[in-house]
Amino acid sequence: MDKIKVLIADDVEETRSLIAKILELEKGKFQVVGHAADGLEVLELVPRLKPDVVLMDINMPKMNGLLATEAITSKHPEVIVVMMSVQGENEYLRKAMFSGAKEYLIKPVEYDSLVGTLVETYAKYRPRPRKAEGAPDKETKIFAFYSAKGGVGKSVVAVNAALSMSRCKGREKTRTLLVDLDLKYGDLGILMGMNDRKNILDMVDGNQLESFESMSEYLVPFNDQVDVLLAPKSPEGGEYISRGVLEKVFGTVKKHYDYILVDTGVNYDETTLYALDVADKVVLVSTLDLPSVKNTKLAINVMGTLQYSREKVKVVLNRSGEGAGLKEKEIAEVFGEHMLDILPSDPKAVSQSVNLGSPLCARKAAIPGRFMKKIQEMCCKLDA
Repeated sequence: MDKIKVLIADDVEETRSLIAKILELEKGKFQVVGHAADGLEVLELVPRLKPDVVLMDINMPKMNGLLATEAITSKHPEVIVVMMSVQGENEYLRKAMFSGAKEYLIKPVEYDSLVGTLVETYAKYRPRPRKAEGAPDKETKIFAFYSAKGGVGKSVVAVNAALSMSRCKGREKTRTLLVDLDLKYGDLGILMGMNDRKNILDMVDGNQLESFESMSEYLVPFNDQVDVLLAPKSPEGGEYISRGVLEKVFGTVKKHYDYILVDTGVNYDETTLYALDVADKVVLVSTLDLPSVKNTKLAINVMGTLQYSREKVKVVLNRSGEGAGLKEKEIAEVFGEHMLDILPSDPKAVSQSVNLGSPLCARKAAIPGRFMKKIQEMCCKLDA
């Protein structure tokens, strides 16, 4: 691998020098191409020095690191920004990700953490050559279901979508894995009547991450075509599931499924961001109330800063017809080309299925209800 070209941006000269010395000790891995003392200087140096990675402090004079990062990721999307700050709160992490940073380091930066983060982040986000025309598409498709506000029915939509993927024309014999990545408050076990089964934390505790054979014990079959990887049973269990764990799991299981559907948490932590990054499409589930629409628009903006294409980010409006006061047509126009589908409200049937742990789309109804039909239509559009 070629050396990673790093531009160091920090208003404290001693910090810049220390970081440069650390990187110089890792011979063959890094090339420090320049130093900057403020955000404006960073913007001047990036087009001239063409760094692979900018190591950016948040608090700098003239222009802070957040504004500089937003400008860099907009004008030079190939440049990776790793943010640094003495602030470790979630609010600062959220602001950094909003600006377009790919990773976040807490100062004072430790040797191993600095080197490891730069190497791993560059390996994941470095520009890759375009696929040659005529090259086959990858077989496994990953769809991540996300909502910017709780209570919109995201998990219900994800569950029923997983059970409907094989119903599209030509996909009758496909296999689907449904993953619950709401690691603190995941509900898929309850929604699918399998809350007492093994989950991803059991897999980690048992050190069963080396092969598909070792993982398969924790991929719980729902039916012949759908398996489920459940979230930990308690909120604290989610703390033991890292991005590294997910990289191992997804890297292994994707060879064995046609589809992987991910029900994410309502957050931007490292596991959610991983799922959003690897997804072929992100499905933003919203309802027709004003707070949900507003938050969904904000989520679209965040995904724009993450360099997700318009084609990747799609919106599904759930519970249409509940009398929210907002017209479907008007809301669809707000989301424009991001719109994928509108799902009808069927509160009695959905509520009953949730309480029974029996998803609607798992039932073999002679005449499918409106919700089931629209879920299937949504899945076919998603896979088009």
